[in-house]
Amino acid sequence: MRQEKTMEKRILVGFDGSERSMRAVDYVGFMFQNRKDIHLTILYLMNPLPALPKEQDISLRHKLHQQKERLEKERKERAGAAFERAKEVLIRKNIPEDRFTVKAEFQKLGKARDLLNIAEKGNSFDAVVVGRRGLGAFTKMFAGSVSIELVRMQKEIPAVVVGNVIESKKVLIAMDDSENSLRAVDYASFILGNDPEVEFTLFSALPSLKTMLGEGISCEINELEKCYQSDEERQMNESFARAEKIFSDAGVEYARIKTKIKKKSFNIAKDIYEEAKRGG
Repeated sequence: MRQEKTMEKRILVGFDGSERSMRAVDYVGFMFQNRKDIHLTILYLMNPLPALPKEQDISLRHKLHQQKERLEKERKERAGAAFERAKEVLIRKNIPEDRFTVKAEFQKLGKARDLLNIAEKGNSFDAVVVGRRGLGAFTKMFAGSVSIELVRMQKEIPAVVVGNVIESKKVLIAMDDSENSLRAVDYASFILGNDPEVEFTLFSALPSLKTMLGEGISCEINELEKCYQSDEERQMNESFARAEKIFSDAGVEYARIKTKIKKKSFNIAKDIYEEAKRGG
């Protein structure tokens, strides 16, 4: 588990000037405002222009070069204008200019893969943040090809996918009794533990026994369900205690931590989503 409470946290923000990427910038500005231990890199990944065809006609080739130059100039101007908007958002959120960097690069393998390669190179970053497309149905929570690919491919670097504008510093950590859940707690304490305004809710949805066994169970299993739920709750409370110890070691006061268990869940993902909407 991490011990470096005061070390600088480095966040990579995928950016393309769109409204969804501006929401990602707004999110990091909101979550890390007034923080002196954060450095943000706003990375604009641009599609490379294809090579010009080997046109033999000198007049046509000259015209192609002119159009390509105009296109490159327009793209640079658009990227510059987008960067200015991003800077304004961060400065408005009290992020000093020496706490963030803006840069543009041409993508090589695709935006998601390039973001992860850059983030993982030499352990350069502690998280990657991207925006996603507008909300649809619950089943489209991760709509947007870049965000889907980022979540699918990431293994070592935490990926944060931002939807709507975030206006709360309440953080919900969905847990089970696995070590991966404790890794999420460790990461949250490392990135957000220094901010006294951030409150954490450790939440676990315990599946009903019938849900685990599948549909079609008609026999009476009330006592079996009760015994199962009791044992699962005991294990979950042990995991909560380990999580609270991680927070405590990171200097997070117990008053900023809540725990909550939802028993007999018939849809764990939906229960997590609904709990997040309620704000813990």
